[in-house]
Amino acid sequence: MKLPVGTTKAKGSHFSGEFHPDVILAALRTQGMRVTRARRAIVEALFRAESPISLMELQTRAGEIAKVRPDYARVFRMIVQLESLGVVEKVNLQ
Repeated sequence: MKLPVGTTKAKGSHFSGEFHPDVILAALRTQGMRVTRARRAIVEALFRAESPISLMELQTRAGEIAKVRPDYARVFRMIVQLESLGVVEKVNLQ
């Protein structure tokens, strides 16, 4: 699975105005999620990416940011949550 990432909003995004990591993290908080170091690192890694990245690449980059590598399942669940918010969308680059 590859994800278009960065500062471009996904189609159907619920966000208007500024679009940066803190806005995304605030949206997660409103859904009752804790903003852990791993979740923050995942969002930061998405914003730093210059092209679509795989979940494994995202896991590695988030680990470099957080100094602790999040497990694959956590990365996957986070992407599902971000997709439901309209922040990311899945694309097949094969």
